[in-house]
Amino acid sequence: MNSMTQDVIKYGTGRKALKLEREDIAGKTGTTNDVRDSWFCGYQKDLVTIAWMGFDDFAPLGKGETGGQAGLGMWVDFMREALKDKPIAMLDVPDGMVEVRIDKRRGTPTKSTGSNTMVEWIREEYELMTLGPEPVRYAVGRKAAAPARARRTATAPTSAPISPSPTRIARAAAPGTPAGRIARPWTRTAAWRTATA
Repeated sequence: MNSMTQDVIKYGTGRKALKLEREDIAGKTGTTNDVRDSWFCGYQKDLVTIAWMGFDDFAPLGKGETGGQAGLGMWVDFMREALKDKPIAMLDVPDGMVEVRIDKRRGTPTKSTGSNTMVEWIREEYELMTLGPEPVRYAVGRKAAAPARARRTATAPTSAPISPSPTRIARAAAPGTPAGRIARPWTRTAAWRTATA
C-alpha cells in the first residue's frame, strides 16, 4: 500500500506534492461527483494529515477544484511547514517483500534503470509471477492427441492453476468443433485465453 500511495505522488493525481522535494511522502486524492468535496489524505512516517474542502450545504466547489487541485494544494501548504527541518523518514519495508524493477511499457521485469522503468514491491513468493503465466493445457473429451505443432494454450496464474469445470467447458464448446478445441473463450480471470489442446 505504501508504494502504491507513493506512486500517486510520483506518477498520478498527487504530482503537485513533488514541490515538497521529499521521497518519504505518500497519499491519495479524492473528489466526489459534481466536485462537491475535494480532499487529499497523505502521510509521512511520523505524520498523517487530511485536507478537505467542501461547502456545508453540499454545493459544488466549481470546475477544476478536484482532490489533486484544491485538497492537495492545502495539504502541500500544511506539510511544507510541518516537515520543515525534519529529516527524510522512510517506512520500513515489511519482511518478505522484494523490490522488482518493471518496464512501464510492457509491465515486465527489467534490469534497465531508465525513465521507462519503475520499482514495485511484491511478496517474495510472487516474484517469479512477474515473468508471466506459464502455459497450461486442457483437454476436452476422453483423450487429446499431442499437438503436431505449437498452438495457443490456456494460461493461468502460476500460483493457482485452476482447471475449468466440465460443465463450463461443455457450455463453451460450440457444436461441430473437434474434441479438445474450444470455439468460444471462457473466462476465470483476465489471464485466461481461448483454450485449445
